[in-house]
Amino acid sequence: MRWIAISYALVFGLSAHGLADEGAAKVAASTPGAPVAFTHRHGLHLAAEVDRSELPKAWLERLAEHLKSGRTVVLPTPQPAAAVLVVAKDWYSFKWRAQGRHLVLLVHYRGFRLPGLAVDPAPDADAIVIGRSHGVLSASASLPGVALSLDIECLGGAADPGCGGDDLARKVIHHLSVVQ
Repeated sequence: MRWIAISYALVFGLSAHGLADEGAAKVAASTPGAPVAFTHRHGLHLAAEVDRSELPKAWLERLAEHLKSGRTVVLPTPQPAAAVLVVAKDWYSFKWRAQGRHLVLLVHYRGFRLPGLAVDPAPDADAIVIGRSHGVLSASASLPGVALSLDIECLGGAADPGCGGDDLARKVIHHLSVVQ
């Protein structure tokens, strides 16, 4: 067995040192560095607002740090009766069911600047980027200081009215409410 490994190394010009260098180079190239806060002041402007007093106490407790820091906090409207809220330092996610399908909203306040990718200083404020893959419709958008993504479970591919077009994703995003 050792002879086979040595033969491959000789034939293909590989060495254990060369493989280690290649692995380290790949890790360095794929590490974007420390996340940076989103400071953009452009993006969708949501007209709907929801007063904190209308939210469940458990949600307010979990979102307290984001609310205290003045970050934009958005939630779906109408409020789902049953939802899972996961909160971290720089993001939160909200999962619920509507019309028999799962929806997941991810709101994040920090991201990575990737080398070689230019940042558009003034993207289209109404832009919602929508894609489909593996039975999920994904939509991404920006609000001032916030990036968000929405995943919607498709129930039957392109034949599903919720995923065959973009209307459902746009409706959910445009009906998010800003917590006041």
